[in-house]
Amino acid sequence: QVPVHRLGAGSVLFGATGIALRNRTVGSELIIGEQGRNRLTRLNPRDGSLLGHVADGWLRSPLAMLAYRSRLFVSDVCFEKVGSECIGRVVVYNAATLSAVRAIDSSALPPGERLHPHGLAALQARNGTRQLFVADADSGVVHVFSFRGVLLRTIGSKGTGPLQFVHPRGLLMLGHFLVVAERERVQTLYLP
Repeated sequence: QVPVHRLGAGSVLFGATGIALRNRTVGSELIIGEQGRNRLTRLNPRDGSLLGHVADGWLRSPLAMLAYRSRLFVSDVCFEKVGSECIGRVVVYNAATLSAVRAIDSSALPPGERLHPHGLAALQARNGTRQLFVADADSGVVHVFSFRGVLLRTIGSKGTGPLQFVHPRGLLMLGHFLVVAERERVQTLYLP
């Protein structure tokens, strides 16, 4: 039998959205994004006990999270409001210290485009560059950034055909295959 815990039971979590596992030499931690409190919460995965919070002012609406090598990426879906539109960004943290390194926002996109980040995935390309894939739910595309926040390319367009997306939300990298989950379908793309 495997013991089951209610992680963060009680008043520890509010509006939990994203989750990532941070492996450390002294033990692993679950990192939970909390939209209700604009912070990250650190929990012990073995017993659910609270290890601490990261409320550094960088996050407004954390959603998806990805721990990849030395970085923790958090999609912040509504960092800024323009009229009734939420504009997001991806906050990049140092995974060891949980200190914010940079934010990838709409300024990395062509003029007039806005970032609406949801799902995240990462890949070390065959040429050695590390790439961050960001599902842009409103624009119907997947943006590919360098870890430094430079836009490398955009995959797909809005629509229902092959290599088109209606509302991409979830991403998963399986080797060199990118799996993109939308509201009503899932597409698998090969990345040479």
